[in-house]
Amino acid sequence: MAEANGAARDERRIIEETLAEAVTTAGFGTFDIDLRSRCIRLSSGTEESLGYPSGTVANLSQFIRLIHPEDVGHVRKLVTTAEAARLAKIDIVYRLQMRGGEYRIMRGVARCLYGDDGCIARLFGRNTDLTGLSQGRVATRRSQLRALLNAVPDAMLIVDKSGTIESFNRSAEQAFGYSAEQAMGQNLSMLAPREVLGADELAFGRFVRSGNRGQPAPPLIMRGRHADGREIPIEVRVETVSAGDEPLYAVSMRDISERLAAEERLRTLNDELAHAMRVNAMGEMAADIAHELNQPLAALSNYLEAARLLLGRETLSDPRPVEMIEAAVKQAIRAGTIIRRIRKFVTRGEVDIRIEPVEETVRDAVNLVFVGRAQYDVRVNLAFDRQATFMMADRVQVQQVIVNLMRNAIDALQQVGPDNRNILVKAGKAGDMVEISVIDTGPGISEDVVDRLYQPFRSTKGGGGMGVGLTISRRIVEAHGGRIWAENRAEGGACFRFTVPALEEQDGDPDP
Repeated sequence: MAEANGAARDERRIIEETLAEAVTTAGFGTFDIDLRSRCIRLSSGTEESLGYPSGTVANLSQFIRLIHPEDVGHVRKLVTTAEAARLAKIDIVYRLQMRGGEYRIMRGVARCLYGDDGCIARLFGRNTDLTGLSQGRVATRRSQLRALLNAVPDAMLIVDKSGTIESFNRSAEQAFGYSAEQAMGQNLSMLAPREVLGADELAFGRFVRSGNRGQPAPPLIMRGRHADGREIPIEVRVETVSAGDEPLYAVSMRDISERLAAEERLRTLNDELAHAMRVNAMGEMAADIAHELNQPLAALSNYLEAARLLLGRETLSDPRPVEMIEAAVKQAIRAGTIIRRIRKFVTRGEVDIRIEPVEETVRDAVNLVFVGRAQYDVRVNLAFDRQATFMMADRVQVQQVIVNLMRNAIDALQQVGPDNRNILVKAGKAGDMVEISVIDTGPGISEDVVDRLYQPFRSTKGGGGMGVGLTISRRIVEAHGGRIWAENRAEGGACFRFTVPALEEQDGDPDP
């Protein structure tokens, strides 16, 4: 009997201490749960604070129905764990539903009273409403997100699941012409309206939802719309960000106008270069054909002239044979004159000399090698001497020489292992000339080819080339007043070098 009275006194003391603690601590109310009878007593005003009439929550089942479904399992597991470890206190955060349907975030701290069987018989303690604190943290996080977004160079937006813009950074203001005040609260579709997106992608609904699966959505290339009505090519990416219960989406929009313009410029340069190469190849072949035809035409003219003289010694009743031979001689002489003019035009090597930047010209040429082709399995490095800034050159033709040398180097590197396929393109000053080198780590130039590299129709590729690339390159370089040469390197590989005139400082500053 004495032991029972002592246990009751201990129980009352614990309850009184808990209630006293609840009174002195800002909270949402106290609770007393009898797990055996499943009865629950809430302090006065608790139910009313949730929007329910007093007496709505009288048993444990009714209380559990108010707990967020995602939190019920967690609460039960914590009670089971505490019971197994015979913990004196339980501390848990969970969500409690108000009558209007929204949830309050609660922190429940309860003391555990165990029965003779070792199981928890009662839980009594207090609830503290953390909703305001949680909302403050969410507001702080969103403020931090906005500050972070303003430091991003791309247009960056935060939108909710319906596509409503909650944040619009400075880069977005510059890209689309809207102020943050104008954009926030509007739907994302304002940046890509129906006539641009199409009905299926209106408001980016499908695209935004694709970023809500734990991984970033794949990038989307599309057209956006500026505030002034013009269209902007953009690359869009979406990622889910966490800022409270509701999911938010970080949408980055990169204006790719400059990238597309650069790609179009490279395509144009490649077309111009290909055209120049075709013209030069045709010219080279025409010059060599003219050279070969000139001698037989001269011989033909001589034979016809001799035939005319022989016939002139005879008395002919019909003068037409002599007249026809004289006409044939005139046409042979005319053909020879045409052929000599072709050779003179081709071999004269007329070039459009201008002041050109060395580094930009070389970089564009190297890029042209890879335009429209599968990436070659080679590593290309560039090195520039800052003293070789400008040159006096025909940009397209110099790029043609570099492309020819680069392609020869790439073909040579296919004969060695992938780990040893390296090309170094260098540009430096050599007296009053700019020297450009293409160095590879291939097998080098075979001895039977090295002395005849620049002969027409002599290819470094065996049967795989026409053999006019290096011949054309030499003509271009010599037309610039430079020279081109090749050598095998002691450490392996080949090195082709050529020179073009440098722009000397006393020549004046280049035009902008």
